[in-house]
Amino acid sequence: MDREQLKQLILQSLEHERGGVKVYETAVEAAVNDDLREEWTEYLEQTRRHVQILEGVCKKFEIDPEE
Repeated sequence: MDREQLKQLILQSLEHERGGVKVYETAVEAAVNDDLREEWTEYLEQTRRHVQILEGVCKKFEIDPEE
């Protein structure tokens, strides 16, 4: 895998996780069942952590995470 392929894979993963944050934020807001809200809140926090990790990877590889 060359550097450009790696860069694209990291950026696609970051975009995917950022999209997941939006989905879980919406799900938590819309939840009427407390158990589901709690479960989705956990997923939201995990997905936010994934975003942080991938942003850290971008920094290490000197990739603009907003590209």
